[in-house]
Amino acid sequence: MRSDQKVLFTHQYDDDTQLKLLENDRGRLTWLVNNQIHLEGFSREHDPSNCLFGFDICEHLWRKTPRVLVAGLGLGETVNTLARKLEEGDIDVVECAQEVIDYYKKNSKYSQDPKINLIKNDFYDYILDSDEGRYDSVFMQLDFAGCSPRHREYQLCKQSNSRFYTREFFKKVYSVLKKDSLLIFDGISGEKNIITPMLNDCGFQVREEEEPYWRPEIIDINRVTWYATK
Repeated sequence: MRSDQKVLFTHQYDDDTQLKLLENDRGRLTWLVNNQIHLEGFSREHDPSNCLFGFDICEHLWRKTPRVLVAGLGLGETVNTLARKLEEGDIDVVECAQEVIDYYKKNSKYSQDPKINLIKNDFYDYILDSDEGRYDSVFMQLDFAGCSPRHREYQLCKQSNSRFYTREFFKKVYSVLKKDSLLIFDGISGEKNIITPMLNDCGFQVREEEEPYWRPEIIDINRVTWYATK
């Protein structure tokens, strides 16, 4: 942490992973995971309009009043974009860190949107407890790549994230989706040989899009978005 930065909040996960959000005197934000830079150089006023991966492709699948599930809150880019684009419906956002929820409530103008339901829970547990056919779309983005050359040496909640890479988990995701609905899953290219066969085995029709990750001059891996239709 530099001298011009202050800590906005800290969250300690059960597996000894520590998450921090910093802000410098110019209002620029930085995420730290175990004191290593995960994402840096963005502002609270960051325009969320381009942060929602997969929106255009899944838009035609949604009902008039869709029910959407989002894994993790972060600073709210995904949920804020959904709130702007959906005139009505329900947006359930599952976040395990109360500090992240509190920060969002304090700093986002979208936090009072009646479409948004903030749920403090572990996303894996939430999926396992959800009813069949509950959602029109599920958005997931696991933190396996960031903006630091050292990021590949760790994973945010590494121990917990491994649970998402199982057939049991994807079968449950399949069951909570309605017919003709979509799972949008964001990860990195190194996971393609794991994720795609699992999704196919669970009954999804899968399409992949691959592109260089943000700031490819620092991280030489590609980002993959899976569009898995039920």
